[in-house]
Order: sequence, then structure tokens, then C-alpha cells
Amino acid sequence: MLLLLILFKDTVGGFAPLIKKPLDAAEVLLVNHAALVLIAFPLVLNQVARVMGLQPLRGLFASMLSEPVVYAATAQTGGVHHAFSVATAVLYALLGFVITFVVWLVGHSFDVLAMISPFPFLDFLLKTIRNTIFAVLAITALISPHFGLLLCLGVIVFSFLIFGWALRTAVFGTVFALGLLRVWLFEAQDKPNPGESVPAFSTRLRKVPRRTYGRLHVGQDGTLMFGYRHLLLGPEKKVLVGKTSSFEVGQRILYPSLIEPIESAGKHKVIFHLLPTHRGAEESVRACLELAQVLDIRFTRGIRSFWKFVTEDGGESSVSF
Repeated sequence: MLLLLILFKDTVGGFAPLIKKPLDAAEVLLVNHAALVLIAFPLVLNQVARVMGLQPLRGLFASMLSEPVVYAATAQTGGVHHAFSVATAVLYALLGFVITFVVWLVGHSFDVLAMISPFPFLDFLLKTIRNTIFAVLAITALISPHFGLLLCLGVIVFSFLIFGWALRTAVFGTVFALGLLRVWLFEAQDKPNPGESVPAFSTRLRKVPRRTYGRLHVGQDGTLMFGYRHLLLGPEKKVLVGKTSSFEVGQRILYPSLIEPIESAGKHKVIFHLLPTHRGAEESVRACLELAQVLDIRFTRGIRSFWKFVTEDGGESSVSF
């Protein structure tokens, strides 16, 4: 049923954005991850079994778990050969899992970008690009296996080069997809109280990569601080953002943002993206973080803003969340 809904939103869903966006979130949060675990990883194990000369997938596990056949004259040789075969199979499987995950993560990022894109034709364009790449790889591999392998290696190398960007985008997508589904299904809304911290993703913060996940809070001296952890597990790092009165909450279509006005140009810079569950609670966020005001920016940013979101990483290139 869910797959039929996904097909519907990819075909005619552009005419019903209130339905399409939650289904985009379901695809990012559920369908893509299920495909990785239930389809991609078993295919890797099946290919490892073929390389090891064991056609059925169960033969791989049988070979790894069974005891070696030992004969009196060759007991030591048989044991060493079995151990070597098991180690080789495990190494192939781990290497295949890593490569599959990295390439999947890049493809998954296209769905995340489609989910947050405010323009239906960009959704279609992004997915067309991704599907075209995979189709070219599959057709080329059938026609010329060697040339297909070369193209696949190119995609793998490129995927590893942008791994940090893809990983941050995937975390961003997971948090936002969960927020969108909570809003759609349960009408959830997070209203922070004064003194609490507010979860956010960085966009333009010095020495912090874009889409780094952390929490905003007001320091003892009245300044706005951003705390985050490397890989979500390391020690917390705190970055000074600036005086709270220098920033505002911007109302947007899917989620609000924390913005910094540029008075001389009559424009603003987006510093942080807040969560979908903060939509409608902008005044609570403003009061919690002691910001200047709430400003409606729902129709002031377009394709150029989305392109910057995709391409600009800003700050350091290290992987942070």
C-alpha cells in the first residue's frame, strides 16, 4: 500500500503538495532504509557467495559456520584453508556493505533534497538524474562489463568523496522526515519554554559544516550559543553565534529558520534551519532564545536559495552532526 502511495505522489502528487510532502517523508524514513536492509545488503551477500563459488546464498553461511572436513594426513592444511575461506568471505562482505552503504547514501540524498524542495519540478528533476545514472550503469554493464565496471568505480569514488555531505544530508532528512510525519499524523508541535535549548541545523556558521545537527541555547551573558557533537557521540562543542537581539525567527512553508537581517540591503541570511514541529510555534522559539522578532519569509527565497542549500558546505569539510 505504501509503495502505491509513493508511486502516486511521484506521478500526480505534484498537484497535491499537502499529500506529497508527507509521502516524501515516508519514502525517506521508511522505504529507502527498508530497501537498503532487505534488498541491497542481501544482494551483496549473494554476490559474495558467487565469488566464493557457492551459488545459493545459504551456501555462504553454511561454509562459514560449518566445521572443516579434516583428514588424518591433512588436518592442519584443511583447518587453515577453511579459516582463510571464512576470513575472505567476511572481508568481501564487509567491503561490499561499506561500498553499498556509501553509494546508497548518495542516492538517498536525492530523495532528501526532493523532500525539502518547494518546487515540484525540482523533485522530478532530481529523481530523474539519479534514476538516469543507475539506468546508464545497468545498461552499460550488460553491453560491456569492463566499461560498466569502470563507470561503477567512478561512481563509487565520487560517492566516497562526497560522503561527508551525503551523511549530513541523510541525518538532516531523517530528522525532518520524522518531524513532517509527526506534524501530518499527530499535528505535533514543539513549543520550547524559556531556558530550554532548541534543536537546529546549521547553514552559515563559521567552522561548522552545513546541516550540522545541534542545539541552540542562550548563554549566561545573553549570547546565542550552538552546541553539537561530532558523529552525535563525541564531546560537545559550543560555538558562539552572536547577540540574541541580532537574530530573528523566519516563518517558512515547511519549517522556520533562524535568520540574521542585513539592514543595508534589506535582506537576510539564514543561519539555522529549525524543525517542522516548530512551524506555528515561531513565537515560542523567539521567546525561548530571546530573539528580536518573527518575520514572514515564506515567499522571499526561491531556486537560488535551494541551490545554495545543495552545493554550499561552508566552514570546514570534516564530518560533523
